[in-house]
Amino acid sequence: MIATAAAPATPDDPAPGAAEAQVDDARDRVALTPIVITGATQIELQGELERALVQGLRRAGFAVVTLDASFADCSPGAPECLARVREAHGATHLLTTRVESRERDYSVTLELVATAPARRESISQSDECSLCGLEEVRTMLIVQGPQLRSQLDVTRKQARLEQERQRRLDEQRDALARQPVLVVRSEPAGALVTVDGERVGFTPLERKSTAGSHLVTIELEGYAPEERTVTLERGVEQLLELTLTSGRLPPTAFSRQLLISGSVSLSLGVAALGVMGSGLSLGVAAEREGERLVAEGLAAGNTGIGLTDALADTRRRGAQANTMAIAGGVVAGVLLTTGATLIGLSTTNRIRRITDTVRFAAGPSGARGVSVSLSGRF
Repeated sequence: MIATAAAPATPDDPAPGAAEAQVDDARDRVALTPIVITGATQIELQGELERALVQGLRRAGFAVVTLDASFADCSPGAPECLARVREAHGATHLLTTRVESRERDYSVTLELVATAPARRESISQSDECSLCGLEEVRTMLIVQGPQLRSQLDVTRKQARLEQERQRRLDEQRDALARQPVLVVRSEPAGALVTVDGERVGFTPLERKSTAGSHLVTIELEGYAPEERTVTLERGVEQLLELTLTSGRLPPTAFSRQLLISGSVSLSLGVAALGVMGSGLSLGVAAEREGERLVAEGLAAGNTGIGLTDALADTRRRGAQANTMAIAGGVVAGVLLTTGATLIGLSTTNRIRRITDTVRFAAGPSGARGVSVSLSGRF
């Protein structure tokens, strides 16, 4: 293995002042360690290959600092070496090059590492040339510079994309962490929670919401509803804790209408029961009258058609009485059931929350009918 110091100046190298200006203006400043060549028999091959490598790096936009022999053992994996190169030459990257020669077959391996640990840029690449002359080997080294630049650009693009992705994830996490939280508790639990008119669940409730003012309503059957306005702020958990008051809402116009209609229906149902009772009484009277006529007819020897004619009027009155009793019973059942239901509904909080104009009416219709009507907006 042969390791030599920096190559002498050649026409390809700029003048000292120009070189310094080029280094100062470049974005990437590469510190080049002496090329390590194995298997080479020509000592002059070292300088030729190093000049070719420098030429290719400068064509690719790199500023090149050629390190002296004191950095010959500098390894890209040694942080202290990278720090020394960065402090001594202001280099952003360290480039090590190894060339292996086997007769006329050559292989080259390069490793480019950022001197600043935060940059995390590390690129390795290799190339081969079979049955090559010196000029072909020089060309192979010249093209390493553009290839390193291409890989470095790809690496940086990927790093920028990863940074952007991470930035967006951090913003999303921050937004979620800063989103206000509404916590609602009630005694007793199980009450329906409505936020700005939208049902969101039952207590106890914990829910993320938007910042700003919100109208929260808590409802539970048998308890007076509670309504609160809360203001939510980013990153703050807002607790709303209420003890519900047992009791019924005050009557409304609609609930009073139901109560009156139910009372009327009950009264009509009672009257219908009276009709049913009258029908039953008339039926019993007609039955007894029939029994009396049959007994008198048999005693007088009146049988057959004569007895049947005597009972015709009694049977007619009995049939009418039965119809009256059945109709009265059916109507009474409907009216009493409807009345009891309406009176019961009129006392519930659910009905008393209806504030729009609603009208309910129940009553007789015609000679034998009953009408029920409900009109209004809900």
